[in-house]
Amino acid sequence: MIRSVSTLFVGAVLAGSASAAVVLNSDFEGNTLDEWTVAITGAEGGVATNTVTNGFNTGADSFVYDGNDVADLGDYIAFANTTTTRTVVSFTTDVFEDDETTAQLISEGDVLSLTLAIGNRSASSGNFSRGADASFTVGYLTTPGDDTTFVGLQSLDLTQFDIYGPTSPLFVEDNTFADFSVSTTIAAGSAAIGQQFAVQVLFDQAGQSQSRQSVFDNVRVDVVPEPSSVTLLGLGFFGLLIRRRR
Repeated sequence: MIRSVSTLFVGAVLAGSASAAVVLNSDFEGNTLDEWTVAITGAEGGVATNTVTNGFNTGADSFVYDGNDVADLGDYIAFANTTTTRTVVSFTTDVFEDDETTAQLISEGDVLSLTLAIGNRSASSGNFSRGADASFTVGYLTTPGDDTTFVGLQSLDLTQFDIYGPTSPLFVEDNTFADFSVSTTIAAGSAAIGQQFAVQVLFDQAGQSQSRQSVFDNVRVDVVPEPSSVTLLGLGFFGLLIRRRR
């Protein structure tokens, strides 16, 4: 009976080993882009702004939008407006442990993952065209807390999948969102080890002649430690229990 309990205890250690990493302001429900650093390539009217209430401002590069004309994941969604002269808008943020104050540092063997919802608003309003080419990346900050020092490790570029094209197998239907994910495993000797986990979402006009309006929401991250180290931890507890029984 003791052995059965010990085995179950090890299983509990292994199952609970994933780090509850979090992105602050992951769903934009505060009607703000706080915690996110927005970078713009090019310019055209307006500047990046952190709060817009009750609708959108076509002169702004990026903002939080009250998605009252689209089936979104909440009251607000993050929005990027790219044009032929304002060609790229990126959003970068750092990742924390589940206490929301301690930086989530990267260790050898960690599996870092990012999942977010990309939306298609093409038919929601006559003012909107299909979204710009989207990519998103897991990476790290060379200076903790400074999003401008972001270094990418692994990206998923959705351009190749033409997610806004009706004939694509990954087509995101009008007025809906779909989840996309990317992950990477940290190899021995990686420059990311000991650095703060961070993520970036980027929209690129990519030579399109018409302005593009892109939206995303519900950003989720995860860190799974190296399996071998977790197993050793579990076996250590197992050994202590068996020893105590004897």
